[in-house]
Order: sequence, then C-alpha cells, then structure tokens
Amino acid sequence: MTRSQKDTPIGPIADDWQLAALRDISARPQYGYATSASESGTHRFLRITDIKDYSVDWSTVPMCECTPHDAAKYQLIENDIVFARIGATTGKSHIIKTAPAQSVFASYLIRVRPTGIDPDFLYFFFQSSAYWRQVSANMHNNLKKGMNATVLQSLQVPLPPRTEQCQISDLLSNVVDGLRQLARLERLAVELKESLAQVLFSRGTRGGIPAVETPVGLVPSNWAVKSLGRAVPDIDYGLSRAIPKSPPRDGVKIVTTAEITRDGVLRYDKIRRITAPARAIDRLMLRNGDVLFNWRNSLSLIGKTAVYEEQPDAHIFASFVLRLRCDEKETHNHYLKHLFNHMRERAVFVRLARRAVNQANFNRNEIAALPVPLPSYSEQREIAAQLDMVEQRRTHLTRRREVMVELFRALVDDLMSGRMRVKGRVGATEHCS
Repeated sequence: MTRSQKDTPIGPIADDWQLAALRDISARPQYGYATSASESGTHRFLRITDIKDYSVDWSTVPMCECTPHDAAKYQLIENDIVFARIGATTGKSHIIKTAPAQSVFASYLIRVRPTGIDPDFLYFFFQSSAYWRQVSANMHNNLKKGMNATVLQSLQVPLPPRTEQCQISDLLSNVVDGLRQLARLERLAVELKESLAQVLFSRGTRGGIPAVETPVGLVPSNWAVKSLGRAVPDIDYGLSRAIPKSPPRDGVKIVTTAEITRDGVLRYDKIRRITAPARAIDRLMLRNGDVLFNWRNSLSLIGKTAVYEEQPDAHIFASFVLRLRCDEKETHNHYLKHLFNHMRERAVFVRLARRAVNQANFNRNEIAALPVPLPSYSEQREIAAQLDMVEQRRTHLTRRREVMVELFRALVDDLMSGRMRVKGRVGATEHCS
C-alpha cells in the first residue's frame, strides 16, 4: 500500500513521518579500542572484516588483551551498531544481537547506541540508498575519504511512529534471516566441495588402489605425475592493456581476473569490453573449454581458475590470465580447473610463487614446470563430474542469494521512504513493547 510523500533533504518520505539528526536519537558515537588482534587474550576483538553476510561468526573473531577499565569502555552490548569509518568498506554497519560477554570493538569502527528510535529500524535505514547517498556526499567533502563521529551525528534519519518502525524492522529481519540461511548453505556447499576434492585428488575414484608418495603428495599408484607443460603444451598470456572506464560499443569482451571467482566460476555478466588490434583479437580469441588461470594476484587469490564456455559474443583474455588449452585426450579441462582451485585452497601457489608488494606471481614458465597428478583421462572426467555437481549446487545458492539481496535492497528503499507501508499489518513487535 502506498501513501502520499513529501520532499526532504534525504529524498521523499511519507508525509506523516519526521526527520531527525542521528545526534538526537542516539548516544554520542564512540571510536573503538586501539590495540592489536592476537590468537589469545581476554576479549574477542571485533573488526569490520569479521562481519559477513549480515552476521558475525564469533568463534573466528580474534582476541586481544583488555584491562578492566578499557573493557568497561569498549564492551559491546545488544543493539550497539558499529560502522566502518575508513577504507573500502567505509559506512558498512552491523547491529550487535548476540556477542560474548567479553567482547570489544576495534579502532577502525565507530559505535552508535540508539536511544530515541527502534535500534533495528535504525540499522536497516543504514542499509538504504538514502543513507548511502549521505555517506558518499560526506566522504567527498572529507579529505581522508572516511567517516568520523561528526559526520555520523549529522546524518538525517526518517522517523515513522514507533509501532511502524517495529513493523518495518520485523519484516526486514525475516528477509535477513533468509539471507543468513542461504549464506550458511553456501558455506556448507563450499566445505563439502573442499572435503570431496581432498579425497578425490588423493584417492581417486577407483577404490583399492594403494597410494604412493609423490612430489605433489599422496596419489594412487596408477596415476602419473607430469609437468603441466608436457600435459598441456599450449599456454599463453593475455592482452596487456588498460580497460577503459567507458566501454566502447564495438569493443571485444575481455576476461580479467576480476570476473573469475575464487571458487572457479566465470562471471559472464560482469565482463567488460575493450578495443584491440585485429591481430591480437585473433590470437587471443577464447574457444569453448579453454582453461583460464590467474597467474598474478594477491596471495589469497593467485591460482584461481575457471573454464570458458562458448558465448554469443567473442571473448579474449587479459594479461594477468594464462590460457591453457587441453587436447582432451590426455588432460581434461574441468579436471585441471578443480585441481588448481584445490591447490590454491591448500596455498600451493603461495608457497611456490615469487612475491611482490601485496602481489604474488606464478608465470607461464613456472606453471609449465608445475608437477600435476594425472589419472587416466576417463578418471579425470569422473573426478571433474563429481566436483562439478557440488559446484553447480553452490552456484545455484549464490545466484539465489544475490537475487534475494537485490530484492532486500529494493524493499529497504521502499520501506524507508514510505513508498510501501506496513502500517496496520499483523506482525510480531514484541521487541518494541
């Protein structure tokens, strides 16, 4: 149901709502505790990197040493809202619902404690476009491109009646619960694939074959171990050219490291265009089944690998990607993809790569010399098929979650502007009573 709206500095809101500065509906913002994270200590030490998929896995949050005086000052309690104040995630927020009794927050976070507003409603406003427009405008005016307490206090927040705030937050909380469940299922699918890969690449699919120690670890005794260059002679670099911010209409699509996910999925919907000489396009044209290996990236991402599937438009590949072209007689493309992603998860490429500042390199000559375990071609296909099946399940869950996130964002904007009203709907609002 829609109602009439009025214009405000943050955009249209329902005409029976008010606007308030954050300073008038919360305690003064507080900066976090300046210390270092460690494996042991007295308190859990929450950082912005610990917040994933609208939740925190407290079992993975590091520790810190904290005196009783500092603990009293920085202790997290229910309904605290913390914000990233600097860096790529500036403005990202999280509301505390369950936290260990001994937990504090780090110095790159700012804490807000709501007082004159439903805390969940305020948190959900911090997910809206109206909030992010204010953050972006203030970052543009801030030389450090970050967020501080003064900026936070000046933010304008819509104020529906308290009961409506609670009805809105109840509705959005149900959606977030669904997102968390999908994220949990994704993580389980990832864990299943990693466990299955460990078994398949060490035992194979033909039971009863004794394992032997090789340069790549234990493998069935009937497997060969060869340098990749002997198994895959066609290994080539991509195009070294910057991708323009404004893509050309008649350009060719180019696969970069950004479109290869860490679990080996090629995001065709994210691929950009570039202009290139006809000779280069002809040489670098991707064919169905080409293996794409990320040879230069950050330590955690080097070695991520995908298989290209033929598309309506022509595609080439960028310079930090190596193309491996299997003959599909001795080596199977999807087997290599899963093998390399498994090796990346085990940090094999990190150990072997040459290091640069925040980067690691594993170039064509080095990957050609890489020893790889090779069962028979038919067994390679069997291994790949099993891992493909789990990967397809995970990809399906990822797509569902991405669609749900987009729907959630649209719903937040509709509810936070009053374009959609929940007033009068039956819903649980016990937390407002």
